[in-house]
Amino acid sequence: MYRFGHFRLDVQRRVLVSEPNGQKVELTPKSIELLLILIEHAGELVSKQTLLDEVWPNVIVEENSLTRTVSMLRRGLGESPEEHRYIATVPGRGYRFVARVKEEFKTPDASEKQKNPLRVKTWMVVVSVIVLISAIFMYGRPQKVNLEAPRQQHLKLTHTALVLSATGNHSQPTLSPDGSRVAFINDASGVPQVFVKHLAAGDPIQLTHGNSASGSPSWSPRDDRILYHIAGQGIWSIDPMGTLVPRQIIRNGRNPSHSWDGSNITYESGGAVWLADADGSSQHSVLNAPRNNRIFSDAYPSMAPDGEHLVMFQHAVGPMGDYWIVPLDGGEARQVTHDLQWGGKPTWTPDGKLVFPSKRGGTTTLWQVTLNGEEPEPVTAGLGADRDPVVSRDGERLLYTSTRSNSSLIVTDPESREEETLYQNRRLVAFPRVSPDGRSVTFFAEIDPREQIMVMNVDGSDIRQLTEYRSHEANIMPRFSPDSRWIYYYQNLPPASLRRIALDGGPYEMVFGEFGWEKSADAELHPSGNQIAFVRKLDQDGSQFVIKDVDTGRESEPPFGIVFSPVWSRDGQALLGTAPNSVLICVMTHADCTVIIDDSSKNLSRAGVEPERYYAQWSWDESRIFYTRWSDVPLYRSLLVVNRDGTGARHLFDYGPVHPLAGRFQVMPGDRILWVKYEQEETELVQATINRTSN
Repeated sequence: MYRFGHFRLDVQRRVLVSEPNGQKVELTPKSIELLLILIEHAGELVSKQTLLDEVWPNVIVEENSLTRTVSMLRRGLGESPEEHRYIATVPGRGYRFVARVKEEFKTPDASEKQKNPLRVKTWMVVVSVIVLISAIFMYGRPQKVNLEAPRQQHLKLTHTALVLSATGNHSQPTLSPDGSRVAFINDASGVPQVFVKHLAAGDPIQLTHGNSASGSPSWSPRDDRILYHIAGQGIWSIDPMGTLVPRQIIRNGRNPSHSWDGSNITYESGGAVWLADADGSSQHSVLNAPRNNRIFSDAYPSMAPDGEHLVMFQHAVGPMGDYWIVPLDGGEARQVTHDLQWGGKPTWTPDGKLVFPSKRGGTTTLWQVTLNGEEPEPVTAGLGADRDPVVSRDGERLLYTSTRSNSSLIVTDPESREEETLYQNRRLVAFPRVSPDGRSVTFFAEIDPREQIMVMNVDGSDIRQLTEYRSHEANIMPRFSPDSRWIYYYQNLPPASLRRIALDGGPYEMVFGEFGWEKSADAELHPSGNQIAFVRKLDQDGSQFVIKDVDTGRESEPPFGIVFSPVWSRDGQALLGTAPNSVLICVMTHADCTVIIDDSSKNLSRAGVEPERYYAQWSWDESRIFYTRWSDVPLYRSLLVVNRDGTGARHLFDYGPVHPLAGRFQVMPGDRILWVKYEQEETELVQATINRTSN
C-alpha cells in the first residue's frame, strides 16, 4: 500500500481509494500505471520519455497521450493544472510526484521463517517461475505497434475452409482470446441469435434466445464475457458458456467492440461513436468522430491495438464512404481510404494493419492497408461478398463471411398475388420507376465497377444501359420526366449533381450542379416540368421540404410535414408523402396537409430505428394510395392500401426479402406492384491461414 494525502493506492489490486469514506476513485488503467511510476520515484523528476516507455511499453504513442493521461489523473486526485499538491510539471522535461508517500507492507519475521523453513524456499520458487513466465511472455509479445509504420509484408491466405455446415446463415464471427472458439450469428430459427462453437470439433451451442434479433457479438480479450446488441434494446452481456442470465449494460447502442486489453468498449448510438468501460459504465461520446446516418450505413467502430485510436466506416454518399482513423485523445480524425465505396465492419492485425471489406474491386471483398498512405492491397478475391473479417490475436488466422446474392425485378398482382420476373442480376438492382405513359421501366444496377442507369420495356424486353462508366462516377436514383421522354438521375460522386438523359440515349444534360442525393433527396419533377420537389437533409438528422424552380433555381419552403418521398399528382395540385409513422396528402392551393394514415401511437419501429419511415405511391388512377411499412419478418415489407380520403385501409400482402436500403415499390398500369427481390445464398463462415509474404 502507498498512502499520500487522503488517498490509499493498493498496488496489487491497482485501485486508488479516497479516505476516510473508502470510496474508489475512477481511473483508467493507464492513469493508475502512471501514478504508480510517479509514486515509486517520489521527489524525483521522471522524464516524459521514461513515462511513455513505462506506461505504454509496447506501443509508440504521441506525447499528447501522456498529457491527456496526466490530466485525467489530476482530475481523479482533485487537483487543477495550476496546483501541485501531488504532481508538479517540469515544463519541457517531465513530472515529479511532490506529496509525502508512506509505504505499508508486511514481511515474515525471523520466528515465522524458523517455524516454516519451506516457506521462503517455496516463495523463491514461485518468484522464479513468475520471472520465467514473464520472460517468455515478453519475448512472445509483438513489437511496439506504430500504426503508421510501413509494413514489409502483406497477408496471403492459404488453407481456406468452411468453419461449419449447420443450417442457416452464419455471420459476424468473433474469436475467443486463445483462438480456439468462435461466436457468431445464426438465423436458422428465423430470428438471428448468438451461437458459440469450438473450432476443432463439436456442434454449435446457442447462447441467446427470444423474439428479437441479436447481432454484432464481441468476445472480451479477458474471456469473461461476450457483448452483443439486441435490435432496439441496446447492448447486452453474456458469459461465453451461456450459464448466466444475459444482462443489459447499455440501453441505447449497437455494434460493440472491445479494446485489445478488454478494459474498454466502443460502440455507436444514434449518429455518434461512444466509449465506455467494459461493464458499460463511464459512457461518453467521441466528440471528434464523424457522425453517421444509420439509414445508410453503420459505423462499426473498432479500437486499434495501440489503445489510442479507433477506426470507423463513415458514409459520405448514401451507403458509400470510406474508413477514418480517430485519435481517442481528441485529435483530428483523418481519412484512411479514398474509395467512396460500400464498406462494412473492419478489423486489425496484431501489428496494426487494417483489414476491411470494400467494393473497391467491383464486388465486396477484403482488403488490407497500413495507415501511412500506402494503397490498399487485396486479401480475398471471391465472386461473392466477403465481409465481417476477424483476425486471431496471434495473427495466424482470418475468419470472415462469404455469400452470393441475386436481385430480381418482380411484378406482383395484389389481388391474386401472382408474380412475374422481369429482370435478374447477380448483383444489386434498386429503385425501379415506371414511366407516366406506362411503357417503360428504369432502375439502377451495379455494373462493374459502379452503379449505372438501366431502362427496359414494361414487359422486361429491350434491356439497355443508358449511362456509361467514367472513373469515379456512380449514377443512381432514376425517375422519368412527365412526358416519359427523359430520365432524370443523380450522379452521386463528386461533383454531385442532378442530370438527365434521353430515353433513347445520347449525352447527358446538367440540371442542377451541387445537388446530390445525400443532401437533396427524392427529387420529383412537377408535371409542368418547371419545378422540382425534394427533401433537403439538415444537420442533426433534420429535414426540410423544398420546391425548386428549374429555370431560376429559386427555392421555397412550403409548411408541409413531408419528410420522405414526395410524389406529385398527375394534375400537379397535390403532393403525396410520408412523415414518421404516417402518410399525408398536401394540397398546393391551400398550403395544407391531410394526414390519412397516422400510426404514430403504435410501436412499429424496427431494428431500433424509431419512428419508421413509410413509403407511399398513388394508385394508377390516383383514387387510392399504396404504402408500406416493415413486416414482422426480417427484410420483408407489408403492402397496404387506403382510399384517398383515408377510409378502407387494409393489408394486401408482404413482399421480400428486400435489400435493407432498397425496399421501395412502384405502381404499374392495372395497379400491379413492381419491387426488387434481393436473395442471398446461405452466408458461410470461412477460416483461412495467414501467411506473410514480402512485398
